[in-house]
Amino acid sequence: MMCLAAVLIYHCFFFIVALLPNYAALYHSGFAALFVGLAVSLPCTLLLWRYYNHHYPFMPLGQFNPGYFALGLLAIIALNIVWQFLGIEEEWVASLKSYSVSARWGLAFAICFIAPFCEEVIFRGFLLNAFLRWGRFARQQSIVVTSVAFALMHTQYHAPATFIWLFTFSALLCVVRMTSGGLLLPMLLHMLNNTASFSLSTMS
Repeated sequence: MMCLAAVLIYHCFFFIVALLPNYAALYHSGFAALFVGLAVSLPCTLLLWRYYNHHYPFMPLGQFNPGYFALGLLAIIALNIVWQFLGIEEEWVASLKSYSVSARWGLAFAICFIAPFCEEVIFRGFLLNAFLRWGRFARQQSIVVTSVAFALMHTQYHAPATFIWLFTFSALLCVVRMTSGGLLLPMLLHMLNNTASFSLSTMS
Protein backbone atom coordinates (compact mmCIF):
# COMPACT_ATOMS: atom_id res chain seq x y z
CA MET A 1 0.00 0.00 0.00
CA MET A 2 2.84 2.38 0.74
CA CYS A 3 4.20 1.94 -2.78
CA LEU A 4 0.85 2.83 -4.36
CA ALA A 5 0.46 5.77 -1.98
CA ALA A 6 3.87 7.08 -3.04
CA VAL A 7 2.87 6.92 -6.72
CA LEU A 8 -0.38 8.79 -6.01
CA ILE A 9 1.37 11.46 -3.93
CA TYR A 10 3.93 11.98 -6.69
CA HIS A 11 1.30 12.52 -9.39
CA CYS A 12 -0.96 14.68 -7.22
CA PHE A 13 1.79 17.29 -7.10
CA PHE A 14 1.64 17.60 -10.90
CA PHE A 15 -2.05 18.50 -10.80
CA ILE A 16 -1.40 21.05 -8.08
CA VAL A 17 1.42 22.68 -10.06
CA ALA A 18 -0.78 22.87 -13.18
CA LEU A 19 -3.22 25.06 -11.20
CA LEU A 20 -0.58 27.67 -10.42
CA PRO A 21 -1.06 31.16 -11.92
CA ASN A 22 0.87 31.71 -15.17
CA TYR A 23 1.68 28.01 -15.52
CA ALA A 24 0.34 28.06 -19.09
CA ALA A 25 2.78 30.83 -20.01
CA LEU A 26 5.61 28.89 -18.39
CA TYR A 27 4.62 25.79 -20.34
CA HIS A 28 4.55 27.59 -23.70
CA SER A 29 7.94 29.17 -22.99
CA GLY A 30 9.51 25.72 -22.66
CA PHE A 31 10.66 26.17 -19.06
CA ALA A 32 7.82 24.25 -17.37
CA ALA A 33 9.61 20.89 -17.49
CA LEU A 34 12.69 22.29 -15.77
CA PHE A 35 10.62 24.14 -13.16
CA VAL A 36 8.46 21.12 -12.34
CA GLY A 37 11.50 18.85 -12.32
CA LEU A 38 13.54 20.96 -9.91
CA ALA A 39 10.69 22.26 -7.74
CA VAL A 40 8.46 19.17 -7.57
CA SER A 41 9.60 15.93 -9.19
CA LEU A 42 13.16 15.69 -7.93
CA PRO A 43 12.61 16.71 -4.27
CA CYS A 44 9.41 14.66 -4.02
CA THR A 45 11.11 11.58 -5.49
CA LEU A 46 14.15 11.89 -3.25
CA LEU A 47 12.03 12.29 -0.11
CA LEU A 48 9.76 9.33 -0.95
CA TRP A 49 12.69 7.09 -1.87
CA ARG A 50 14.65 8.05 1.23
CA TYR A 51 11.65 7.38 3.48
CA TYR A 52 10.99 4.00 1.83
CA ASN A 53 14.62 2.86 2.04
CA HIS A 54 14.71 3.88 5.69
CA HIS A 55 11.92 1.37 6.44
CA TYR A 56 12.26 -1.31 3.73
CA PRO A 57 15.21 -2.92 1.87
CA PHE A 58 13.35 -3.59 -1.39
CA MET A 59 14.39 -0.62 -3.55
CA PRO A 60 18.20 -0.35 -3.58
CA LEU A 61 20.20 1.64 -6.10
CA GLY A 62 22.21 -1.49 -6.82
CA GLN A 63 25.56 -1.88 -8.52
CA PHE A 64 26.73 -1.44 -12.08
CA ASN A 65 26.83 -4.74 -13.97
CA PRO A 66 28.53 -4.38 -17.39
CA GLY A 67 26.90 -7.51 -18.81
CA TYR A 68 23.33 -6.58 -17.90
CA PHE A 69 23.97 -3.00 -19.01
CA ALA A 70 25.23 -4.13 -22.42
CA LEU A 71 22.26 -6.46 -22.96
CA GLY A 72 19.81 -3.75 -21.94
CA LEU A 73 21.49 -1.21 -24.20
CA LEU A 74 21.41 -3.58 -27.19
CA ALA A 75 17.71 -4.26 -26.61
CA ILE A 76 16.90 -0.54 -26.46
CA ILE A 77 18.97 0.16 -29.59
CA ALA A 78 17.06 -2.57 -31.43
CA LEU A 79 13.76 -1.11 -30.22
CA ASN A 80 14.74 2.34 -31.48
CA ILE A 81 15.85 0.99 -34.86
CA VAL A 82 12.40 -0.53 -35.33
CA TRP A 83 10.86 2.77 -34.24
CA GLN A 84 12.90 4.73 -36.81
CA PHE A 85 11.65 2.46 -39.59
CA LEU A 86 8.07 3.32 -38.63
CA GLY A 87 8.86 6.97 -39.29
CA ILE A 88 6.37 8.39 -36.78
CA GLU A 89 7.01 11.96 -35.64
CA GLU A 90 5.00 13.28 -32.73
CA GLU A 91 3.84 16.91 -32.74
CA TRP A 92 5.31 17.47 -29.26
CA VAL A 93 8.72 16.20 -30.35
CA ALA A 94 8.68 18.42 -33.45
CA SER A 95 7.79 21.45 -31.29
CA LEU A 96 11.03 21.15 -29.31
CA LYS A 97 12.90 22.91 -32.11
CA SER A 98 10.74 26.03 -31.74
CA TYR A 99 11.96 26.88 -28.23
CA SER A 100 14.78 29.29 -27.46
CA VAL A 101 18.31 27.99 -26.91
CA SER A 102 18.08 28.55 -23.14
CA ALA A 103 14.72 26.76 -23.00
CA ARG A 104 16.14 23.80 -24.92
CA TRP A 105 19.05 23.53 -22.46
CA GLY A 106 16.55 23.49 -19.61
CA LEU A 107 14.45 20.89 -21.39
CA ALA A 108 17.55 18.80 -22.07
CA PHE A 109 18.42 18.69 -18.38
CA ALA A 110 14.84 17.89 -17.37
CA ILE A 111 14.25 15.24 -20.05
CA CYS A 112 17.67 13.59 -20.05
CA PHE A 113 18.44 13.50 -16.33
CA ILE A 114 15.62 14.54 -13.98
CA ALA A 115 12.81 12.63 -15.73
CA PRO A 116 14.69 9.30 -16.04
CA PHE A 117 15.79 9.42 -12.39
CA CYS A 118 12.31 10.23 -11.08
CA GLU A 119 10.45 7.88 -13.41
CA GLU A 120 12.66 4.93 -12.53
CA VAL A 121 12.13 5.45 -8.80
CA ILE A 122 8.37 5.93 -9.20
CA PHE A 123 7.60 3.31 -11.86
CA ARG A 124 10.36 0.67 -11.79
CA GLY A 125 10.69 1.29 -8.06
CA PHE A 126 7.45 1.98 -6.21
CA LEU A 127 4.87 0.80 -8.76
CA LEU A 128 6.75 -2.35 -9.75
CA ASN A 129 7.26 -3.25 -6.09
CA ALA A 130 3.56 -2.74 -5.36
CA PHE A 131 2.57 -5.76 -7.46
CA LEU A 132 5.61 -8.05 -7.16
CA ARG A 133 4.03 -10.26 -4.48
CA TRP A 134 0.52 -10.54 -5.90
CA GLY A 135 -0.10 -14.12 -6.99
CA ARG A 136 1.54 -16.77 -9.09
CA PHE A 137 2.33 -14.52 -12.06
CA ALA A 138 3.26 -11.51 -9.96
CA ARG A 139 6.38 -10.61 -11.94
CA GLN A 140 4.56 -10.64 -15.27
CA GLN A 141 1.60 -8.72 -13.84
CA SER A 142 3.94 -6.15 -12.31
CA ILE A 143 5.65 -5.56 -15.63
CA VAL A 144 2.34 -5.16 -17.48
CA VAL A 145 0.74 -2.84 -14.92
CA THR A 146 3.88 -0.72 -14.58
CA SER A 147 4.37 -0.45 -18.33
CA VAL A 148 0.74 0.44 -19.06
CA ALA A 149 0.86 3.17 -16.41
CA PHE A 150 4.20 4.42 -17.72
CA ALA A 151 2.88 4.65 -21.29
CA LEU A 152 -0.37 6.38 -20.32
CA MET A 153 1.48 8.87 -18.12
CA HIS A 154 3.17 10.35 -21.21
CA THR A 155 0.16 12.41 -22.22
CA GLN A 156 2.18 14.63 -24.57
CA TYR A 157 2.09 11.84 -27.17
CA HIS A 158 -0.87 10.85 -29.35
CA ALA A 159 0.10 8.15 -31.86
CA PRO A 160 -0.94 4.61 -30.80
CA ALA A 161 2.43 3.28 -31.99
CA THR A 162 4.18 5.63 -29.57
CA PHE A 163 2.34 4.10 -26.62
CA ILE A 164 3.31 0.62 -27.83
CA TRP A 165 6.94 1.79 -27.93
CA LEU A 166 6.65 3.29 -24.42
CA PHE A 167 5.11 0.07 -23.09
CA THR A 168 7.89 -2.05 -24.61
CA PHE A 169 10.59 0.35 -23.39
CA SER A 170 9.17 0.21 -19.87
CA ALA A 171 8.93 -3.59 -19.96
CA LEU A 172 12.62 -3.79 -20.91
CA LEU A 173 13.57 -1.51 -18.03
CA CYS A 174 11.43 -3.59 -15.65
CA VAL A 175 13.31 -6.73 -16.69
CA VAL A 176 16.65 -4.96 -16.24
CA ARG A 177 15.62 -3.74 -12.80
CA MET A 178 14.48 -7.20 -11.63
CA THR A 179 17.51 -8.93 -13.16
CA SER A 180 20.11 -6.51 -11.82
CA GLY A 181 18.41 -6.11 -8.44
CA GLY A 182 18.59 -2.32 -8.39
CA LEU A 183 17.54 0.94 -10.04
CA LEU A 184 20.98 2.08 -11.23
CA LEU A 185 20.99 0.27 -14.58
CA PRO A 186 17.42 1.27 -15.56
CA MET A 187 18.27 4.88 -14.67
CA LEU A 188 21.43 4.88 -16.81
CA LEU A 189 19.71 3.20 -19.76
CA HIS A 190 16.76 5.59 -19.52
CA MET A 191 19.10 8.59 -19.42
CA LEU A 192 21.06 7.38 -22.44
CA ASN A 193 17.88 6.74 -24.41
CA ASN A 194 16.41 10.16 -23.62
CA THR A 195 19.70 11.93 -24.34
CA ALA A 196 20.00 10.26 -27.75
CA SER A 197 16.34 10.89 -28.60
CA PHE A 198 16.44 14.53 -27.50
CA SER A 199 19.66 15.20 -29.40
CA LEU A 200 18.34 13.67 -32.61
CA SER A 201 15.00 15.48 -32.29
CA THR A 202 16.49 18.94 -31.76
CA MET A 203 19.44 18.66 -34.13
CA SER A 204 17.79 17.00 -37.11
